[in-house]
Amino acid sequence: MADHLRGRIAAGDWPAGALISPTLRLMDEYGVGAATVRRAVRALQADGLVDYQHGIGIRVREPGTLRQVPVPRGCRTRARMPTAEERAEFGLADGVPVLVVMAGDLVKGVYPSDQVELVSR
Repeated sequence: MADHLRGRIAAGDWPAGALISPTLRLMDEYGVGAATVRRAVRALQADGLVDYQHGIGIRVREPGTLRQVPVPRGCRTRARMPTAEERAEFGLADGVPVLVVMAGDLVKGVYPSDQVELVSR
């Protein structure tokens, strides 16, 4: 379902700033349950395509340019869900992970995945 919704966003069915169909309508349209819709929306949030606000709905985000962050040679990266403090610091919506750059056991940086792109040096 998430892939189909991504395709509809890319095709312009829902332009930037538009509200996507409500959960109940998506359930009816796709013949799925609420849990499936929630998983699809979380996947779109993780991709940085939509934001969800309780009582308002699912809104397509404005396309933005991701800031490139160089990863030093020898460092490794991983994605994880943010702590409450990181979510507040970066203004992250629920479901959006952070990217962590590590050198050994030392954390070199934590970045919001919907705002940055990690690149090799």
